[in-house]
Amino acid sequence: MAEIVEFRVPDGNGRTLLVLGLETDASEHALYLTFSAFGPLYSVRVHQNAPVAGPGYYALVKFYSARDASKAQCACNQRPLFQKSPLKVSFQC
Repeated sequence: MAEIVEFRVPDGNGRTLLVLGLETDASEHALYLTFSAFGPLYSVRVHQNAPVAGPGYYALVKFYSARDASKAQCACNQRPLFQKSPLKVSFQC
């Protein structure tokens, strides 16, 4: 069954993934290519970890559809994807 998505910033929970464990050379483009395979995205942002968390990066990946975000989380969690070490992919609260 097809899902029709209106192209506006959605509100509600279950559409934003938190991606932890990114290596220093991770790019928004690599994340976009990986996660857009599961459905349309409206935002991909990479941020540097806080000094107390240690070196590295994390990202927020925002989907239009909660169903697409759920599929991506299940398929990508604890997998290396585009880097050597596995990523932790969870829903942002």
